[in-house]
Amino acid sequence: MFKHQTRKIKPTRRSVSGVISYKKKPLAYESTLERDFIIYHAFREDVKNITPQPVKIPFTKNGRTYHYTPDYYVELDAKLGKSFIAEVKPKSEWKLNWRDWSDKWKAAKRYCKEKGVKCLILSFRVTLESDISNGWNHVKAFRCSPY
Repeated sequence: MFKHQTRKIKPTRRSVSGVISYKKKPLAYESTLERDFIIYHAFREDVKNITPQPVKIPFTKNGRTYHYTPDYYVELDAKLGKSFIAEVKPKSEWKLNWRDWSDKWKAAKRYCKEKGVKCLILSFRVTLESDISNGWNHVKAFRCSPY
C-alpha cells in the first residue's frame, strides 16, 4: 500500500538519526527508539516490508491545516496479521505532549480506518518489551549479523 517515503529524514541534533539496512535497502530513523523498532520488526517472519514516513495525513488544529507524517508503515503477510502505521514516541514525550498531539492522532486513526490498516501510536520500549519476552535477543542478533 505505502511503498515510498513521503518525507526525507535528515540528520538531527536533537537525537540519534541514521540509516539501517533492511532487505538490501536503506531505512531511515530519527531516534534510537525508531532504530530499535526497525530492528525488532526486521526479524519478524510475518513482516513483508517497512516503509519510513509513508504518508502525509492532513489535519486541522485551531482553524489551520497541517500535515502529519507517521513514522512507519509495516506491511504484514495478510494471512498472518493486519498491516499497520506506527508512530514511535518515548513514553516521557507522550505523557508531556499527548493533548497537543491529539488532533494528529485522531486524523491518523480516521485515515487508517478509511484505508483498512491498523494505527499504532506507541512507546516502543513500553509496549513491545511488555508484549514480547525476548525482543532484545533480536536486536543482539541483528548487531552480530552482516548488513
